Amino acid sequence: FPCWHVPCAPATLFQVLKEPVEVAQQRRDAEAAANAARSAAQRAKADEKSKMKGRNKPTRRQKKKQMNIIEDKKPIIQAKIQEEVCARLCHAVVLAGRACMGGGV
Repeated sequence: FPCWHVPCAPATLFQVLKEPVEVAQQRRDAEAAANAARSAAQRAKADEKSKMKGRNKPTRRQKKKQMNIIEDKKPIIQAKIQEEVCARLCHAVVLAGRACMGGGV
């Protein structure tokens, strides 16, 4: 049935019911106790672990392997770049010589 047939007092229409202060305080205390117990357990677990300096972390090992690969290929890559630079310079010298001699490009 339509809502306008339901008898409501205008003062209680948009009223929010708050929980009592004592109940809210008990709930907060229970939450704090649960959080304290959980953080104490986490601290104990963290203290049990043996701490390493991070030398054997998987990402660090991967990075070292990648650096080794790059270092191994570095002379080959540098030689290839040097050859390309020389080829470009020789090509530019040949083109410049043609331009000086009056030849077309």
